[in-house]
Amino acid sequence: MAVSKLKPANDILALHESPVRQLHFGENYAQELTKKAELLPRTIHWHFIGGLQSSKSTQGLYTVLRHEY
Repeated sequence: MAVSKLKPANDILALHESPVRQLHFGENYAQELTKKAELLPRTIHWHFIGGLQSSKSTQGLYTVLRHEY
């Protein structure tokens, strides 16, 4: 798993499309995960790492589930 913390979507996409074809990325900010999951291909498997504030939990969980299933 590659940690995408504070990396722009372009960098993640480049690693996802490279010959290595990284599929799993970890993000530790719910808002960043939400934004990146919307912008990037659905072939990326997102993992939330770190603590989650209760006010962010519904939004982050909904985004991850929508993109995984």
